[in-house]
Amino acid sequence: MTNDPVGSIFEAWNHGKSALLYGPPGTGKTRILSELLALVNKPHAPTGHIGFDISDSGEPFKSVDEASNVRGGGLPHPVKTIWLTFHQSLSYEDFVLGLRPESVNDQVTLVPSAGALLDAVIELQKGDGAKSVVIFIDEINRGNAAKIFGEFLTFLDFDYRETDSSGADNPTKLPLPIRHLRHSAGKYAPVRRDDGSDAELDHPSYFPRHIYVVATINIVDRTAIPIYSA
Repeated sequence: MTNDPVGSIFEAWNHGKSALLYGPPGTGKTRILSELLALVNKPHAPTGHIGFDISDSGEPFKSVDEASNVRGGGLPHPVKTIWLTFHQSLSYEDFVLGLRPESVNDQVTLVPSAGALLDAVIELQKGDGAKSVVIFIDEINRGNAAKIFGEFLTFLDFDYRETDSSGADNPTKLPLPIRHLRHSAGKYAPVRRDDGSDAELDHPSYFPRHIYVVATINIVDRTAIPIYSA
């Protein structure tokens, strides 16, 4: 861990990488995540390249790139934050896309419902809410990350997202692997969001660049599920 862990996380995001804090228990991984959460949620939070000012104990993290909230650089505002703690009962259906029972006129139907990750994709595709989303995952190896992310693991690598670092169309982008929804006329079937509304994703859809992931992993807990080194 560097002397400026929060700044290192922003630097990783600037270089198109998700961030993983790992180490034994009691070394402050979750505390760093909580500090980053508070920083990102500030109305005028710094974005892009972050500097560490040791002389200012109240506001030690400052932006050294004030133009970084243009498209393609840093975290465009407003920012939506999502905090999750992985556990063994968490599934792909909770995190990406699942079917939820709903009773209408005494008839129960299964409604496609977006998990936290797909809901973030919808939020940015709609373009009328948050401009970037940060997903905080504590104890990522307490759940089966490969099963929870499913095919969406690919998009932890920014190389396959909608835009490149300049904000231009990305020639290596990959379509979202949404196999459980029908589509026609350039739209997927409606999906129920967290707020109870329904939304239709474009077909094909691509993963937005401005979804950022930072997670913690306990490297000595034998009861946790091993995570792939990649």
